[in-house]
Amino acid sequence: MRKITILIVWALLMVTGQAFGQGVTLFDHADFIIEHPDSVNSIASDISPCIIGSQLYYSSVRKSWWEKQSRLRKNIAFYNQYQVPLDTRGQIKKGIGRQLVPGLGNDYHQGPVSYCAATGELFVTQSNTSNPDSVRRMVPRTNIRLKLVIMKRESGEWEKTGELPFNDKRYHYAHPAISAMGDTLVFSSDMPGGRGQSDLYMSVRKSGQWGMPVNLGEVVNTTGNEMFPTFLPGGLLSFASNGHPGCYGFLDIWYTTFPKISQVKNAGEKINTQFDDFGLIIGTSLEVGYLSSNRQGTGSDDIFRVDIIARSRILKGRVPVARTGQPVLLCHKEVEKSFVLKNINYDYDKWDILSESEIELDKLVQVMNDKRGIKVELGSHTDARGNNQYNMRLSQKRSDSAVNYIVSKGIDRSRIIAKGYGETQIINHCKNGENCPDWEHRQNRRTEFKIIGL
Repeated sequence: MRKITILIVWALLMVTGQAFGQGVTLFDHADFIIEHPDSVNSIASDISPCIIGSQLYYSSVRKSWWEKQSRLRKNIAFYNQYQVPLDTRGQIKKGIGRQLVPGLGNDYHQGPVSYCAATGELFVTQSNTSNPDSVRRMVPRTNIRLKLVIMKRESGEWEKTGELPFNDKRYHYAHPAISAMGDTLVFSSDMPGGRGQSDLYMSVRKSGQWGMPVNLGEVVNTTGNEMFPTFLPGGLLSFASNGHPGCYGFLDIWYTTFPKISQVKNAGEKINTQFDDFGLIIGTSLEVGYLSSNRQGTGSDDIFRVDIIARSRILKGRVPVARTGQPVLLCHKEVEKSFVLKNINYDYDKWDILSESEIELDKLVQVMNDKRGIKVELGSHTDARGNNQYNMRLSQKRSDSAVNYIVSKGIDRSRIIAKGYGETQIINHCKNGENCPDWEHRQNRRTEFKIIGL
């Protein structure tokens, strides 16, 4: 017997997404350093960051309003969308100023936004008026409500492709948060039927049609304001609220599991302050995020960078060692335990690796480079819809593509096995013949890896 120290690297858990959910979250096992990037903030309001590729989008009061102090104090100046480039870690590049986002910008509000990489759609908060010039003389700007529209990029510029069917000029529909697969939209509204001044609602898209909004319920919504929802890695929904007990200040950042909501938790004093804190996002590297706050900065609201410092967890124990000197058994938390790789997506009926999937696979490449003694199986799973044999073939092709990508990054092919499981390992009740919504089927469409040996 040889005494060894087994280091379960937090980065490994972060890669697999097992650090989130099941009562264990990033907020429990990471430290946060909040930094103020001067280059991105103005003397006015800068809010609601959104990472789109290698750019950070955010809403900012346009410069023409900066001299109108009474409007700035009353928060009735109007926002445009700006962008700044990010480096490979997700931090704002130095020495490059902000620019207006091509295709966005009018006389009224444009933003916040939320981007779906899987569909290429940008969901945008916009003032609910189609002709600003004709409306300007008839309706005070402060009486114009907000609506939600969808845009896609054409020839380098964003162009409107549609509106959400439930928009109503009598009420606000704002602060979109779109799910990774583009089938669920969460947003804030003051429409009738809510519990407070503004509540969070969701709409589900089926067969290309958006359903009527459904209130997220009393676990999330209070008699106060619930606003600025965002989706975080690992199946968490973040939002800002001033109505839940235990707030550190005015608006605090809270989070809950989604779509199955059980309870809400405060993001804690390392994130929240005595001021307004809202609009938290976390990049795919899980190293850098951004939030909005009116704590001390440059203007009334500013964008702040959140550096995420993961904590390692160490387990010690005795394991038998073979004559070769190699451990016969690793800690049960590593060997033969499957970990889900988040954000591994494919086009319908395709198995080509998408750009957003490359980001996640690169993390697995890094783990295999750091732990050169491990051998891994990469397994692909489908939902129960479709022919069993077809699903088996499709899942195998998808696993083969993922393994080929990893091998192309320098990992020895003998260290990784591709396995397609089709629909043989359904993880919920959505088996053949069951009528399930797409979000439940989506739980079964997953890519997993497990360490199968040394």
